[in-house]
Amino acid sequence: MKNKIDFLDRVKKMLENSNDKYLISNYRGSKTKELPGCIVFNKSTGLFTLELQIIQPDGYVYITPWTQLYGEEGASALILVYMGHDSHVKLFPGTLSIELKEKGPNLLPSLYEGDLDKMDLKSTVASSMSCILKRYFKEYKKK
Repeated sequence: MKNKIDFLDRVKKMLENSNDKYLISNYRGSKTKELPGCIVFNKSTGLFTLELQIIQPDGYVYITPWTQLYGEEGASALILVYMGHDSHVKLFPGTLSIELKEKGPNLLPSLYEGDLDKMDLKSTVASSMSCILKRYFKEYKKK
């Protein structure tokens, strides 16, 4: 995969070939006009965003302001990072967007790490949404 368009095409193909039915829509960055990801819906997981990023030579990734803002507030936002070789990816919850931007994907625990085509997105997303909701309600009770 050479760029985000290739990555997006590969992710969409993986979702379309899945046994689970997904509805997928692309979205563009408002300022950069690049394709940072897609909006995905599945009956089991509900609606979530999947921001697509490619690890940079310095080991860091760019995270869109939308994912930072909404991810930190507990929205159903996920970040899928292509690690730069074969089809190796790491999936992170949006709640880790700031840490991911500051530390890079190699230093943080991920929801999934491995081959893109072998990722069971449905169960991974279901477990991550559970974690996101728990964190959100824990923070909400503090307010």
